[in-house]
Amino acid sequence: MADPPPASISAAFPAPPPFYKYFTPQNLSQLAELRSSEHETEKPTSPPSAATATATTAIASSSTSILELPPDLRYLVPPDPPVEHYRSFGGNYEINEPPQTLSSQGLSQLYPAPPPSPSPSSSPTTSTTTPSHHRAAALKTLTKSLLLSYLELLSLLSTNPAHYTDKLDHLRTLFVNCHFLINEYRPHQARESLIVLMEEAVRRGREEVAGVKEARERVARVVAGIVGGQGLEGGKQESAESVEGWTERDTTARQSADEDRDAQLEKEVWRVLDAEIGV
Repeated sequence: MADPPPASISAAFPAPPPFYKYFTPQNLSQLAELRSSEHETEKPTSPPSAATATATTAIASSSTSILELPPDLRYLVPPDPPVEHYRSFGGNYEINEPPQTLSSQGLSQLYPAPPPSPSPSSSPTTSTTTPSHHRAAALKTLTKSLLLSYLELLSLLSTNPAHYTDKLDHLRTLFVNCHFLINEYRPHQARESLIVLMEEAVRRGREEVAGVKEARERVARVVAGIVGGQGLEGGKQESAESVEGWTERDTTARQSADEDRDAQLEKEVWRVLDAEIGV
C-alpha cells in the first residue's frame, strides 16, 4: 500500500487521510468473508463487530497479496509495523530514540553533572550532599544568570541593538538548561505525589473508622437508656400477676393505658434516636 504524499501530513493539524472513507461495515464484512474463505476454521457468518476483529488478526498471517484484493479493500490491510523510524505530524521519529541531551541539541551544559545516586548495597559515606542539592544550587545559579543576562540584554538594546542576537542565544541556552534541570525532578515529583495520595487515603480510612466507632457508642447509649430507663419488664410482670379478678371494664381500661404508654415510649425512642444519631 503506497503511502500518501508527505505534503498531506506535514501540517500541525493535518486532515484525516483520504482512505478513511473505505472503512465501512460493508467493506469490513467483505474482507472478513475473503479471509474466511482462506481459513476454513473461520465462520463466514460472523457479525460486523467480529468481522473487524477477524480482519485485524488474520490479515498479517495471510499469504494473499494486497494487490490481489479489490481496490476498496486494500486500505483495510494494516501496514507492517515500523522497525526503525515512523512519521507523525510531519516529523520523523526513531523507534528506539535515545533520551534528549543538551549536546544532542547543539547546546552547552552550563551546570556540573550531579554525582550518581548511591546504590543500596554501597557503604554509607559521611558526605551529606545529594544530587538534589546539586540541582537546587545549579537552578539558583542559572536563575541569577537569567536575571543578569536579561538586564544586559536591555542595556545592549539601548546602546547597540544590532548585536542582540548573541545575548538572546545565551538567554535561550540558560532557559533550556533550567528546563533540563527541572525535568530531572520528575521522579521526585511522582514519588511525592504518590505519597500524598497514600496519606490522603489513610486519613480518609481513619476518619471512616472513627465515625463508625462514634456511631456505635451512640447506639449503645441509646439502647442502654431504652432498656434500663423504662422498666418495661417489671411493668409487664406486674400486670401479668394482677390480671386475675379484673372485670371486662378494668381489662379494657388497662389495655388502653398500655397502648398509650407504648405510644409515648415509641415517641420517646424516636426522639432519643433523632437527638443522638440523627435518623
